[in-house]
Amino acid sequence: MAGISLAIDTADLQEIDAALTEALEKASQTRGLMENIAGILETSAVQRFEEQRGPDGEPWDESQAARDRGGLTLVDNAILMGSITSRASDAEAEVGSNVVYARIHQLGGRAGRGHSVGLPARPYLGVGEDDGAAISDAMHDHFRRAFG
Repeated sequence: MAGISLAIDTADLQEIDAALTEALEKASQTRGLMENIAGILETSAVQRFEEQRGPDGEPWDESQAARDRGGLTLVDNAILMGSITSRASDAEAEVGSNVVYARIHQLGGRAGRGHSVGLPARPYLGVGEDDGAAISDAMHDHFRRAFG
């Protein structure tokens, strides 16, 4: 009788199962990855003040104050730029500012007494194309280390 014989050594399957369990445990430890991502986004946000561009690469409208003093928009005393911080947990990466006027500069809107001044949006927070690539690289590195 012609036929095929197949034998499975279950010891090999147990070794594979143990290796996968270990790799999944390493992959699920994401605090370092999230800290890396938060750092990437914080660095980019600060760079945007120097480059005067939003996450989409579009240049900011120059402010009248920057024109008058021959400086950079949103960088008169660098309080907003210096307030950019990040934090991370196992599941999140956050970047932001605690400066009360951070939101109006990010989103634009009416400000001043009686909301008499219109400010254009000058976004400094967000994920740009380069950020996305750096985050993708960080994720690949994380999982490459976990799964070897």
